[in-house]
Amino acid sequence: QWLHPALPHEKEYWVQLDKCPSPAALMHFANGVRWQVGPHHYQSRPCQVAPLAGIDIAQLNIAGLETAGLDAERPNNAGNNAGRPLSQRQRSELQLAHHYLATTPERWVAVVLTEGQHRQIRYMWRELGYRVCQLIRVRLNDVRLVDLATGACRELPLPMHGD
Repeated sequence: QWLHPALPHEKEYWVQLDKCPSPAALMHFANGVRWQVGPHHYQSRPCQVAPLAGIDIAQLNIAGLETAGLDAERPNNAGNNAGRPLSQRQRSELQLAHHYLATTPERWVAVVLTEGQHRQIRYMWRELGYRVCQLIRVRLNDVRLVDLATGACRELPLPMHGD
């Protein structure tokens, strides 16, 4: 139940768009967006959205990929997979994400939703005239995911907030 998309738990994503979002688009996104998929109409709840242009890329450790040296080993906090090398595919994906964060920060936004509909962020941005190039989930409630390698796990303290 803690991860059920209909429950109002915060989910934070970093989103790379095909172009720099305008202040009007950010405000519209934050106030809620209506979109249609086939015959079905949807309306998002108000959410938080902010540019990531001010982020210090050198401080990031995306999914165990050290930005300074692109280490092949996973960090110690990566749960049961700690110390195992990343696959070539994982390394490539993480290097690409780091490259885009470093070279196009003006096209990245942080989005915090309290709902989770199928492909919601992509549909919302498309309705506003943008295309989502990359989407990285970085947080569920108070649990940061940025430093957790793909496929890795770790124990969570119980009980979680509000559960």
